[in-house]
Amino acid sequence: MTERRNLEQSENEIVNGAVNRIFEEYKIGGRFNVSETDRLIPFRQDDTVEFRNRVVGAVTKRVMEEVFEVRSKIGVTGNVPEGIESSDISHVWHPYTQMSEYGDEQLLVCKAQGATVTDVNGKDYIDAVGGLWCVNVGYGRSNILAAMAAQAADASYVSLFGRSHIPGAQLAKELADIAPKGLNHVFFSNGGTEAVETAIKIAGQYFAHLEKPQKKRILSFKGGWHGCTLGALAASGIDGERNLFLEESDQFSHLPYPSSEELSNPVARSDYFRRFEEMILRIDPNTIAALLFEPIQGVGGMRVPTREFYEELQRICRSHNILLIADEITTGFGRTGKMFACEHFGIEPDMMVVGKGLTSGYAPLSATLASDKIYHQFLTKGKHFIHGYTFGGHPTACAAAMENITTLQKEQLPERAGVVGDRMIERLSTKLGNHPRISEIRGKGLLIAIDLRNESDGEAMSQTDSRKICATARTNGLIVRSLDNIIPICPPLSISDEEADQICDILVSAIVDTNL
Repeated sequence: MTERRNLEQSENEIVNGAVNRIFEEYKIGGRFNVSETDRLIPFRQDDTVEFRNRVVGAVTKRVMEEVFEVRSKIGVTGNVPEGIESSDISHVWHPYTQMSEYGDEQLLVCKAQGATVTDVNGKDYIDAVGGLWCVNVGYGRSNILAAMAAQAADASYVSLFGRSHIPGAQLAKELADIAPKGLNHVFFSNGGTEAVETAIKIAGQYFAHLEKPQKKRILSFKGGWHGCTLGALAASGIDGERNLFLEESDQFSHLPYPSSEELSNPVARSDYFRRFEEMILRIDPNTIAALLFEPIQGVGGMRVPTREFYEELQRICRSHNILLIADEITTGFGRTGKMFACEHFGIEPDMMVVGKGLTSGYAPLSATLASDKIYHQFLTKGKHFIHGYTFGGHPTACAAAMENITTLQKEQLPERAGVVGDRMIERLSTKLGNHPRISEIRGKGLLIAIDLRNESDGEAMSQTDSRKICATARTNGLIVRSLDNIIPICPPLSISDEEADQICDILVSAIVDTNL
């Protein structure tokens, strides 16, 4: 019956008519009677439930998108609450921020659209860090906001502790479909660090179920960053921060990350892996559960490995029954020019953790994906996974993620990230390649690093000086945030060519002209 109905009047025409009637009534009377659904959406008696649900969902989404589009075009800088700057300074304790200096650097954002954020004074900035390397599809996407609002109206919260919800099941299936081969099972968390904690615990419990409880140790690389909760921090290779909170533990070992020479030169790479395997043997592979790694290190400097590097890495780990956990929290969802960075290198991990770009920052959500081999060890009675978060897999966040992934695919944003990233690296290299403050410009897609050095001695630039360069850029309408001697560039993947050029040109001026 649905097919015959669609021949006479397409589903899209029904939706358009309903939306037009809703807004016409609102324009005339300031309201509409949603109980009169037969008048708003003239269903026929023979329309199936599936057809009705699809039309109602489409109408709701379209109405909400129209509302959010209106909101996005209305300036709010004139309606900033009085004293909000003081409230921020006095009461918000900002992460990784020296609060005694924050008042001089305060940036209070009240609006964001595309790749641009606006502060309470009405000044616009191009956001070259994509929030915190996470706003992959850009700000102000009315389709994502509408999906979130619709889900909140249907069911604002559902726990995944022995229950489920529609967007959670849909998203888990979608992630299994687009992830590297074999990662068919999804455990939801809230942020990247929680996804890492989850993976660490899965690895340990997996081997306990195989009657190998001694295999608990997690290997990772020096310079790697996996999060700031204690387990994720223990796995991270940032010594200064880790040592502030944790004693040395025999459950975590940090191996040297290969140099640029060891990544690219076959002879140097062979020697690196000889030493790598010797370290594993010294530690004792019978105690090692997994290697946790970023396919391309983010905080560690964005040096891009090779497919040959990962082929050998996987071979060695498989030979010693060491699980591979790919941390795609920064690199995932199109950032490097592929949906996942693993695709560049032929990596087939046993687990993968994702976050950040999963929702493009529209809602907190992360996930740990696991293979059938791992998941099936938890199906025996009494061997269920002992772990979970109250808000993990929140239905509104899952709805945002579904719409976000649809946007990435529909607009081919991963592919665009590859093209625009190459364009930016070429432009920066042309303008800065021989400048004495530049050590190297590198990256993959829109995960780009400008490596800075001192003009006087050629040593790595201090964080103090790199922050001065970032401050100059901000004065000129660009938000960047340095990591020691590196300025990362990770803008929304939807950034225009003109905005990409502006980022490059403002950074060039800041690097060249800032007085250090």
